[in-house]
Amino acid sequence: MKKLYLMLSMLFAFGAAANAVPAKKLQKVITLTNGTQVSVELRGDEYLSWWEGTDGTAYRTTAADENVFEAFDLEAQKPAAAARRARTEQGRVARLARVKNSLKGADDKMRGLGGDHITYKGVKKGLVVLVDFKNKKFADGHDLEYYKNVINGKDFTDEEEGYVGSVRDYFLAQSNGQFELDFDVVGPVTMSKNYGYYGNDGAYQKDEKVYEMIKEACDGIQDKVNLKDYDWDGDGEADQVFFLYAGLGQASGGSASTIWPHESELRYWPCGVLSYSTGKINTYACANELQPEGQNSSRYISAGIGTICHEFSHCLGFADMYDTTGGGGYGMSVFDVMDQGSYNGNGFVPCNYTAFERIYAGWVEAIELIDPATVKDMKSVSDYGRPFIMYNYKNTNEYFLMENRQNTGWDEGLYGSNGLLITHVNYVPSRWANNSVNSSAEKIQCCTVVNADGSRENTQYSLQGDLYPYEVKGVTMNDEFTDESEPAAKLYTKNSDNSYALGIPITQIKRSKGSVSFLVCGGDDKNVIDNTFNGVVDGINGVTVVKKTVDNRIYSIDGRYLGTDASALGKGIYVVGGKKIVK
Repeated sequence: MKKLYLMLSMLFAFGAAANAVPAKKLQKVITLTNGTQVSVELRGDEYLSWWEGTDGTAYRTTAADENVFEAFDLEAQKPAAAARRARTEQGRVARLARVKNSLKGADDKMRGLGGDHITYKGVKKGLVVLVDFKNKKFADGHDLEYYKNVINGKDFTDEEEGYVGSVRDYFLAQSNGQFELDFDVVGPVTMSKNYGYYGNDGAYQKDEKVYEMIKEACDGIQDKVNLKDYDWDGDGEADQVFFLYAGLGQASGGSASTIWPHESELRYWPCGVLSYSTGKINTYACANELQPEGQNSSRYISAGIGTICHEFSHCLGFADMYDTTGGGGYGMSVFDVMDQGSYNGNGFVPCNYTAFERIYAGWVEAIELIDPATVKDMKSVSDYGRPFIMYNYKNTNEYFLMENRQNTGWDEGLYGSNGLLITHVNYVPSRWANNSVNSSAEKIQCCTVVNADGSRENTQYSLQGDLYPYEVKGVTMNDEFTDESEPAAKLYTKNSDNSYALGIPITQIKRSKGSVSFLVCGGDDKNVIDNTFNGVVDGINGVTVVKKTVDNRIYSIDGRYLGTDASALGKGIYVVGGKKIVK
């Protein structure tokens, strides 16, 4: 393991610069300049957003009236948005360069799991600043004490509003009890102007004056806090200061004059890094208080904690998992808080971290599958079950992760999805550094769901078929993941046998009473694997390899047992003793 300061530098190389929460998939009916009404859905993020019609036409509000919409050339806007994104990612790339040499001696598999690591353990301080405006105050009851509970409460619940836990509770659960964020919540600080002043979108920049809101708020609380308390890496800057502003946010249905929740760095704004007696403020994030209760609703409710958890996750080094270029790529959808999962349960029940994120943060070890084995009673993420991993052995930056996701705990809002989630990862450092992990502008998505039903649609019905086994009205449609199944265990880069086949068949996938079971390479009742998380991981070991003495049993690539006599085999690809051979 590398020195602590190098590890922190790596994490913040991924966590800094600008990142935004994706648009909540809201539908509404808009009125065009000619009076025509059109049904649309909100798309995009902080860099470029629009309302999209069923025919693919992009609409935005007119300059004269934000309640009236007009069509515009979306493709013509994308280069400018990409340029803004690239500019704000320069800090991320620069920090990566400073620690590049520290990774040269790292284990290949560990680099593929997101770079060098530390385990975040113990308590870290965070700061949340409440902000209201000259013309918009917090809703009745949403006072300082209320937000101290929402942000920092222990075992916090509020059935009336929908909370099942606080932000602190969320991070404690994701880390298997190893990491606690302890927040100071201060404010509210009232801005000198109306919210529309700070949230107004310019021709080439959303929220052109949002930096003025951040500066006013910082000036208002700088003598009430010690910024050194929030400096995680000792560089003199508070590493994450969060601003929760009154009213609606543009990402979840607010007008174009409201602020889009995002994370950024003040050094990119006219005000620059802010300096005070106890430290500096550069990196910040912000989110809104309220959201529409539902589609086309005029009633507003609390926005929950999903966006807050999403933005604070950037502080741990997590990249966005949605299609940041707005091309409609599937990404991780509702199964990742860094994608649409931040909106699960209307934002009150953001989903659990994925296997990749929990491994990256050092909170769990993956169990590597190599040889024939039987997996029984695979525990869910909510029950702290460990994930499984299967590598491309010629390129260990590419692999498949498997985890059991159930509609329990923080996964309660998974739209009825229960079962084995398989994620295909192709770790390309530059894609993580540039926050373009699942960009549709690239040839492949680098961390995305393998859909059991083969559908990349994001409808509620389709989402229910994404986990294994895929069933329709009690009939099993797909219970295997092999080189010949559909979808197949196909690789992006060639394996050690020069094929694009994974060669580790997973068959007879079943779920029962919250657990999952399956066979690896045909199964082995003498090699039964348990994914129970035992205690607190002390340091990141990355991967536990579960293997046994290689035997001579032969399986087809779809998991059928063929005996032990290799001489009787015809030409083809087989699995012998857990290894793929070509005859």
